[in-house]
Amino acid sequence: MKKLLVSLLALSFMLVVFAGCNTDNGGSNGGTSTSASDSVGGGSGDAANQALLDYIDANNEIFEAMATDALSIKASARGNSLVFSYQGESLTKEIAEMSLEMSGAIFEPMLEAANLAGANADSVIVEYLDGDGNVLASEEYGK
Repeated sequence: MKKLLVSLLALSFMLVVFAGCNTDNGGSNGGTSTSASDSVGGGSGDAANQALLDYIDANNEIFEAMATDALSIKASARGNSLVFSYQGESLTKEIAEMSLEMSGAIFEPMLEAANLAGANADSVIVEYLDGDGNVLASEEYGK
């Protein structure tokens, strides 16, 4: 359990550091979900959401490189929020909640870093899912 928690924290830190560095908006959409169903809203929100989708596309390789055999990471857009979903068979509610408590200071600056790189996100949502995709714990930063 301790090893998984430390891994989650290290991955969270790497996500902030590396994703905040990439300002190239010309990436490809490898395995990160950025489907049309991720877009919601209308008017000026569409431009902000497109910028968020472009940011995810540009940083997809970084997000995918942080996944491990025990833990997958998916970046997506939910409205104008940047969503990071961590999923693993061995994740428990206790580990997920502890990780959110300990990593809050890491994800709070993630919103600023993403927006400096052109994301135009209103918030960052971090969620931990069990192997079946059920949410164990979730937190929104920036709202």
